[in-house]
Amino acid sequence: MIDRRVFVIGFCALVAGCASVPPPPVTSETLQRYRIVGVTVRGAENINSWPAQEAQYVRDANLSEEETKRVAGSSNGSIPALKERMEKSLQTQISGQVKNQLSGFFIGKIPAELVVTVKYYDIPTLVRRVFTDQYAAIRLDIDLVDKATGRSIALYKGPPSLTYMLGGLASLAQQAVQGDRSDPTPTMLRDYINAYSNWLMSGKQD
Repeated sequence: MIDRRVFVIGFCALVAGCASVPPPPVTSETLQRYRIVGVTVRGAENINSWPAQEAQYVRDANLSEEETKRVAGSSNGSIPALKERMEKSLQTQISGQVKNQLSGFFIGKIPAELVVTVKYYDIPTLVRRVFTDQYAAIRLDIDLVDKATGRSIALYKGPPSLTYMLGGLASLAQQAVQGDRSDPTPTMLRDYINAYSNWLMSGKQD
């Protein structure tokens, strides 16, 4: 298996080269004719590491020590039950952010769906935070799709985004106190949907 540090280094290089995203291909007025009736998340196999979800999966499945090691040392796409769990968690959280941040934008009558594809998702384990890297990374594609026709209206190829996490020995203390609450996922998704919201409003005017 490729060292996960390779992914992080490559992702950081990608961040440097993807600072901006082209504006929507249609006007903001056109986008606002739609209303969101659903969110679909795909691409959970591209989640490189998500310690909070992995730990919860191990607890809920009551895995043996040997099975637990396999969870921690494998890509999440190779364990169907874990992949499904992560996909559902992302869908729930992203749906919540969409409702909170975009309900005031999508005010039209035409039903549409947001299809969110995970291109990269990586939250460093506690060991990595102590010794190697302290950045959680995310990149998503968000496609606004006409529900009736399946036609793509506006595809947001979101830029890579990094979120700093406490590192070194301080991360051990944080984990001991907060446990899974130290998971940066809610913050990462909130910021990503906020950036998507700003992108939608940057569309050309009629």
